[in-house]
Amino acid sequence: MSPRVTGILAMVAGIAIAILGGTLFQYGWAGILGAILIVGASILFAIGATWMLRKSWADKTWPPSRPMDPAKARRIMRRSAVLRFCVAPLLIGWAVAAMVLEPSIWPGALVLTVGIWELFYGALLLLWAIEHPPKENFWTP
Repeated sequence: MSPRVTGILAMVAGIAIAILGGTLFQYGWAGILGAILIVGASILFAIGATWMLRKSWADKTWPPSRPMDPAKARRIMRRSAVLRFCVAPLLIGWAVAAMVLEPSIWPGALVLTVGIWELFYGALLLLWAIEHPPKENFWTP
């Protein structure tokens, strides 16, 4: 079986185990088993996602050699920064609405903190990407 097929099967099994673990939360002490199953499912899902990147089982290099064109890398960085700048005002608006409408200020303050962090980190990521563009012919993120 190829690493890609094995990875997909491991990810599907991880999702099924996580659903099973989530249903166990409603049965008292079985919730502890459910939490352990969810942790195991998360690990299995991550391993499956990693296996999907391998070309063959004989390939022992890490990270898997998937070269990326510098122009494509810049496009990905630019799109993620634009996405962050689009999501941040929505989060800040939601935070203000939550602080006005909710009796408790903490949910709104938490969302406001996340929104401001998104703005700050998005600007920092964009400035870093402008300052340090990929220069090689092939760049592995």
